[in-house]
Amino acid sequence: MSVERWRRAQQSEHQHPTHTSIGWTADEAAASYRENYGIDLDGFDGTFLVVGAGTGRVHALDIDGQAIGIDPLYQHFDEVPDSEASLATAAGEYIPLQDRCVDIAASHNVLDHVVNPLAVLNDIHRVLDEDGTFALMVNVFLLPAAVRRLLNSIDRPHPHHFAPDDVRNLLDEAGFKIVDETVEPLNPETKNAKMWIAINFARIRRIVIRAVPVPSE
Repeated sequence: MSVERWRRAQQSEHQHPTHTSIGWTADEAAASYRENYGIDLDGFDGTFLVVGAGTGRVHALDIDGQAIGIDPLYQHFDEVPDSEASLATAAGEYIPLQDRCVDIAASHNVLDHVVNPLAVLNDIHRVLDEDGTFALMVNVFLLPAAVRRLLNSIDRPHPHHFAPDDVRNLLDEAGFKIVDETVEPLNPETKNAKMWIAINFARIRRIVIRAVPVPSE
């Protein structure tokens, strides 16, 4: 994907009405990571990285260790001046951290927005400790490849429309082993007409994965 296509996607995404501070409490943020990813941050004193932090839950986390949020849209950070995390304006392909310095990494609804998904996963793998954990959530589509390619062209905020196997293969290529996975509908009880159409006709689902780096030989 071209950088210009990515820039158009980011502009469209930032203008979306959901990109306002969502006001997580510390308990709600910790509970979300625990319930969605099986990651318990109670008493966690390591380094926790969120790639594509936006205005999300990392800003509310109150942990004994260090929370770090990176996002290429620096405007997000102007909206969270009281963040509990250390923040950096950076793309996921170029994480400004040393090798093997992160204990837990997370990416929530981000991988379908980036220029190069494999490069993002490769760099997360680089900064993650060999005993670390990676939590990933991204939307996937139960549609033929030709239809998903068409969506890539017409859905401006999302340059990529993955099938579940696309995500699994990217993780494998980046050197991750999946230890837990769920594929589930996006809020099937929604009253939002566009979301109802997406769930039922575009066959959109959410894949949630917990993965670990494959041990070096």
